[in-house]
Amino acid sequence: MSQLALVLLLGLVGPLLALPRRFAIPVAVGELLIGVVFGQSALGLIKPNLPSLELISQIGFALVMMITASHIDLTRFFSKKDLFRAGRNVLISAAMALALSALIVNLLHLPALFGLVFVLLVSSSAAIFLPAVQQNEGFTAPGSVLLQVTLADLLAILLLPLVEDPSAFAREAIGVGVMTLAALVIFMALRWVNKNGLWKQMRDVSADRHFGLELRVSLILLLALIGLAQSLTVTIMLCGFGLGLAIAANGTPHRLAKQLFAVSEGFFAPVFFVLLGANIDVRAAFSDPGLIVLALSLGAGAVFTHLVLGFIGVPWTLAALSGAQLGVPAAAVSIGLASGLLSAGQGAAVMCGALITIVVAAIAAARITDSSITRAH
Repeated sequence: MSQLALVLLLGLVGPLLALPRRFAIPVAVGELLIGVVFGQSALGLIKPNLPSLELISQIGFALVMMITASHIDLTRFFSKKDLFRAGRNVLISAAMALALSALIVNLLHLPALFGLVFVLLVSSSAAIFLPAVQQNEGFTAPGSVLLQVTLADLLAILLLPLVEDPSAFAREAIGVGVMTLAALVIFMALRWVNKNGLWKQMRDVSADRHFGLELRVSLILLLALIGLAQSLTVTIMLCGFGLGLAIAANGTPHRLAKQLFAVSEGFFAPVFFVLLGANIDVRAAFSDPGLIVLALSLGAGAVFTHLVLGFIGVPWTLAALSGAQLGVPAAAVSIGLASGLLSAGQGAAVMCGALITIVVAAIAAARITDSSITRAH
């Protein structure tokens, strides 16, 4: 319990760093950075591998992805203008990522990592991008950029298991298919209870009697999906993202949104972000010059892959912010170490590369201005 209390206490650094209006750092970034300082990279006061902390962290990760997806305006997918521009942006980033991936693996003589490097460079993190933009009151990011980040995130999530363990492609494909089907079933069930008025009746009773039924049902569904994902050995990123999209497609109730935000930001999310930072072993990445170059290449490559979008009209701040990485590198290291594709040092280098993109994203988030938003496509 003392470890959990320490993690939650350190998590308060996130909101403190986000207080300044002009130079605010996204809450999640502050929590992650303080985790690095107090984790195995430096002070070593946090023990991230405790089973109880790992359990809470996993739930926190799924919740973060769920809330992120629940804020996505799915009507953007039906906007030809936004969809065209988002697709164009992702294709340009993918082309740049292919070129940089080839350069990095050839320079470092790591041909087996080509697919992994490509996925890391092209990925985005909606879990960082959306909260960073939303905390700037009065600013609205262009729909095409929001959709671009969502598409890049989904692309990376789906490609990651394939590039890291091609031999398990059939198993992973079945797992992704089952998780997608489960999300669709939940979407249809929510749509049915909405049309029949059952959902509204439950919400009214819950509000009148203070039962919290919406939150309870949402958490039950999330935990059930996590259990399903674990049985299928697929990343729990799909659980939260799929459930969040199912809820968003039916219209996220305001009361439920507030309840999920309170549960996530008040407890689970800080634990996840602080422990994620504590798991990053910067010292291991700096034990070998080759690993240092790998970390710097991954970080700089991911930033440049997305920053190039500034040349086609995407605001530079948003282009830099869209290069932030979070869930994909964490999942990549987990899968890579298990499959033997990555060594411990290479795993640390991947996370250090992600840390570079997060620092750049924090700087970009602090410089978001009204003019930078409104200039976008």
